[in-house]
Amino acid sequence: MRFLFFLLFLFLFISTKTVFAQTQKNDTAIDSLNSFSQKTKWIAVSKNNNSYTAFWLKEIDSLPPISIQVLETKPQLSQNQIKTIKPTYNFEKQIILFDSISNELQNTRLDSIKISYQTIPFKVKNWTFKRSQEEYEQAAMQNFIDTVDRKAEKNNVIVEERQELFSSNLQKAGSITRGVSVGNRQDVFVNSNLNLQLEGKLTDEIELTAIISDQNVPFQPEGNTQQIQQFDRIQIQLRHKNASLTAGDVVLTQGIGKESPHFLRFYKNVLGGVLQTNFKIDSTFSTGQKIGLAAAKGQFQSYQLPVQEGVQGAYRLVGANNERFIIIQAGSEKVFLDGQLLQRGFNYDYIIDYNTAEITFNPHVVITQFSRVRVEFEYTNQFYNRTISNLGASVNFTSKNKSSNLTKLKKSSWNVFIENYSESDNEKQPINFDISRERQTLLENIGDSLSLAVVESAEEVENFSINQILYIKKDTLIDNIFYTIFERATQNDENQTFYTVSFTEVGQNEGDYELREAIANGREYIFVGINQGNYAPIRQLPAPNSKQLTNTGVHFSPNNHTSIFAEAAFSKRDKNIFSEIDSQDDKGNAFFVGIHTKEKAFKNGLFKNNYKLSYGIDYELDNKDFEPIDRFRNIEFDRDWTLPTFFGSLPKGQDQILQAFTIIEQSTSNKFEYNFTYRNRENAITGEQHKVIFNKKVGKFQLSTNGFYLDGENQLQFQNNSAGSFDELNTNTTSQNSIISSIPNSQVSILENPQTVSWLRYDADLQYQNNYIVPAYTYSVDKQEFRKQDSVTSSLMNYEQHKFYLFQGDSSKKANYRIEYALREDFLPKNGVIQSYTNSQTARAEATLDFEREKSNQKLTWNATYRKLEYKQEFLDTLKLDDTETLMGRIDWRSDFFERAIRQELTYSTVTGREPAREFTFIQVDGTQGTHTWRDDNNDGVQQLGEFYEAINPDERNYIKIFTPTSTYLTAFSTDFIYKITLTPPNKWKKAKFIKKTLQLFSVVFSVQNSVKTTESEFAKRFIPFAERNQENILSEQSSLRNVLFLNRTNPRWGGEFRYTNTRQKNLLAGGFESKNVEDYETVFRVSLSKTMALKSSFLSGNRSNASDFLENRTYNLSIIRPQTELAWQPITAFRLTTAYRFEQKQNTLGTENAQINEFRSELRYSKVGDRVFNVRFRYLNIDFEGENNTPVSYELLEALRAGQNITWDLNLQQKLFNGLQLSVVYEGRKSEETPAIHIGRIQVTALF
Repeated sequence: MRFLFFLLFLFLFISTKTVFAQTQKNDTAIDSLNSFSQKTKWIAVSKNNNSYTAFWLKEIDSLPPISIQVLETKPQLSQNQIKTIKPTYNFEKQIILFDSISNELQNTRLDSIKISYQTIPFKVKNWTFKRSQEEYEQAAMQNFIDTVDRKAEKNNVIVEERQELFSSNLQKAGSITRGVSVGNRQDVFVNSNLNLQLEGKLTDEIELTAIISDQNVPFQPEGNTQQIQQFDRIQIQLRHKNASLTAGDVVLTQGIGKESPHFLRFYKNVLGGVLQTNFKIDSTFSTGQKIGLAAAKGQFQSYQLPVQEGVQGAYRLVGANNERFIIIQAGSEKVFLDGQLLQRGFNYDYIIDYNTAEITFNPHVVITQFSRVRVEFEYTNQFYNRTISNLGASVNFTSKNKSSNLTKLKKSSWNVFIENYSESDNEKQPINFDISRERQTLLENIGDSLSLAVVESAEEVENFSINQILYIKKDTLIDNIFYTIFERATQNDENQTFYTVSFTEVGQNEGDYELREAIANGREYIFVGINQGNYAPIRQLPAPNSKQLTNTGVHFSPNNHTSIFAEAAFSKRDKNIFSEIDSQDDKGNAFFVGIHTKEKAFKNGLFKNNYKLSYGIDYELDNKDFEPIDRFRNIEFDRDWTLPTFFGSLPKGQDQILQAFTIIEQSTSNKFEYNFTYRNRENAITGEQHKVIFNKKVGKFQLSTNGFYLDGENQLQFQNNSAGSFDELNTNTTSQNSIISSIPNSQVSILENPQTVSWLRYDADLQYQNNYIVPAYTYSVDKQEFRKQDSVTSSLMNYEQHKFYLFQGDSSKKANYRIEYALREDFLPKNGVIQSYTNSQTARAEATLDFEREKSNQKLTWNATYRKLEYKQEFLDTLKLDDTETLMGRIDWRSDFFERAIRQELTYSTVTGREPAREFTFIQVDGTQGTHTWRDDNNDGVQQLGEFYEAINPDERNYIKIFTPTSTYLTAFSTDFIYKITLTPPNKWKKAKFIKKTLQLFSVVFSVQNSVKTTESEFAKRFIPFAERNQENILSEQSSLRNVLFLNRTNPRWGGEFRYTNTRQKNLLAGGFESKNVEDYETVFRVSLSKTMALKSSFLSGNRSNASDFLENRTYNLSIIRPQTELAWQPITAFRLTTAYRFEQKQNTLGTENAQINEFRSELRYSKVGDRVFNVRFRYLNIDFEGENNTPVSYELLEALRAGQNITWDLNLQQKLFNGLQLSVVYEGRKSEETPAIHIGRIQVTALF
């Protein structure tokens, strides 16, 4: 789809450039000889005595010029000097002579000259005719002659003009690749990759920017950096001073011109185009227009993340329809912690895995049971093809009038705008399911009651496929009653109808099916009995929906400070396009009016010293049926009114908001602000808010205060739902993790007798500011209560906190730090009274050091957090909750010493997190682009996890391994440790005495990495890398240790290496654990026997172990011994011939399998830098094997070959053709005893821009 979109845009772009030339060819080339073509061109010139000569480039412009005029020169000459250059054209020699150079230019040496010229529309030396004599003789009737006329005009006009794809004004970079692969054991497949960047001017007024990347990657990029590197992206933008056109992968947002609509807010990642224009008629009048049309790439969700005390993650994001397994669109998320927007990246606040929809917070972000985390994002799930449009226009008028004192001009302006956003599902184009007539009738009859749209999920397919989990229908007899059930299909089920079936979790003993043990390639469900399982073969049938909103407004500014505005919005939301039932509430409206004055300077009085005054009042009225597109208010707006913050959770009701504010401000250090808000939300809240900000600086003391008070009546009652999101404290629970429950989809009911609500928040911060150590203290109070008859029923937040901290006053210094300590007491209602619930102490420290010296550099950043939480047992009574301690932090250190002789890097972090139990499936991909192979070991035609192997042979790499997390999470202590050190003695030691001269021969590269998640809380086992741990308590581990000792590393004549490698990997899967370990000791020695011959010998001793507690035959330990010798002959730089011998002995110490391999290898390589690389390799392997075939152990021992004699060969050619074209040809093959030869060929062409 993306590639076709790019081709369409490119076609339109080229067509617009060639339409004039095509018109000349087909219509007027012969009939009007006076139709000249005007051209410009830079041509190189060479000086000969006092004249310049330029040779005409025939292959570009073969027609003779009639008139030539000089426009510019390099070096640049003045216009008067250019006028003295008189060019003439020599038709026979095809050259241009500049022989009228003035005397003042005799000493000037010109490199090139830009000329303008005209050409006649035919070649002078070619015959040119409108109709040939032969065609006249063949014409017997006039109508036939008319036909010849048309043919002649189309075919016989000789016009030659070359039209370049990219002009010289465009900066271009990238490549396009096209390849094909064939083989006698695989289907023919074609692959293509495109990576292109363009930037420059198409004309003097139009600029082009294009980023086109199509890598055919079926997953999202990693979300661990602030900037996202997209794999597949097309974005083309044309810019003009009055307009811009953006096409491809674009982001649609609201707004035209200076003003942004109040009610209309959206941020959509779409595939389409946006045209924006801006015309300035004169100095007082301008207009703007916007047209956007696109196809949606997903849907929007705002999710309240349920978090745990001291646990950084991973936390799973859930879709708008409670989908548990979703893929997030890269870069679309916004993460808010306690109302503050966080930044993505390892060095910032959080990282996110877009493919598994899991988010993890970095160590400096403190997550507690009281934290409010809301994530807004788009994800890829779609039920119907959806079309999105965005239209808008604005008019701006500015006038200047004399002010009252007749000495200054007063500037006033009008802004009128209208903007519409619309999105609608195409009910005739469902995605991944069918809308039958019966299903459509069901949707037509339920109106907006979408929960009633439950149907059987089975979809019939034509043929059996081993790459899908398919089912057949089967009758079974239970208690003398026949039931039709679904059973897993195999390739032996002939004359059966096959179905794809999706199963829905319906609750304990509410279904008939259970998820089978994770041995199949995918999620397989089995029938366990009527009402004996948790799953049922049903699905919620999604209804196509549409929504649109039009926002129009007028803003009048009588001066530079005051704005008077009025806006109206009209919405339409159809939850079920199929049905006309319940359509009476589809349309709604809203209005917003007010007057604001900002930053008006005081002329006299108390605040005349650079103080500015801002004040205003506004009123908003939302109809009960008004539906915004996305959230258009502050993320904490509804929570500040004690209302649920999840979108669409409130019952319908009219909303009235009156707001007034006053601000007196000199700077952020000296400021007073007061806000008053009255709100009447029908069936929800009626109340008043007061907000006060007071900041004052006296000498070096800075006082900053922030106060908030709410008084009102709340009519809503919330019932806890396991889906959860509203931040309500529940004292009737018995679980530590559910004392504070986040209830995103809570059920809401309306109370007959409203509750009284009050909320007091206050923060006061005092600092003593200086350039060194700044001491500070903050006192915080947050007390919210729901009351009925003077009894406290619940509370959203209730605490007091004292925080003491120090920080560096001058942030420009190379050493910066911050240390803080906080005491906090939280309260909950009990028996109608607010009582103390927990006490917590939090200590945090962070520092940055950055020093650069002549012989050493140091950069150190670190942060650490310690938090202790104690529960008040007198509050809990008989309920026992354990106190918790949390310790987390991170260190990053980079340094070098002794003129970079020692270089090291260290990263260490530790947090408390969660590890999900993961499932994995294997998905077939085209050709050899995968990593694994499937071998049907038991010949049953059903793919099972134990039958997939990491492919050794290139032709077998036709599956990829995809991990999918489950809903099972285990709390774990996570520690990450990375360290690398390089020791390289200085070169000056070569001339030193014996000890230094000897040490100069040695160099060391040591690197270690350990990432482990364990349930053990002991200090050493939790914080120390590579500590001895109980394997049963390790949930996940990724570790590697590599040490290389080099001897005479830089000497080409002789040298040696000693290598030690140890890697360990363990993963928690849904069916159990799987682990892999590799340990190798290897010695390598090399010597140059002569100028053309070199010898290399190595010896390796190692172990390969694999363990699994749920996959059969996947537990083994291979002991390996491998000596190897290689002789290379290189008579010239471009040619190299290598022969080698390898003996390898492998023994499974947990069984009887063993293998001995004798390998002879010969390789020839020819390379010409920048032109050609040719490589051919031949291998002969004789394998002596003892053991059972078709097992994981035999696959590893035999290296994916067969016992006995085997030969393999491969040929690789890379050839540079011309004009940036590169050709790559690969041919591979292998042959084993008693098996036919296998051949694979690939050819690929790459064009470099």
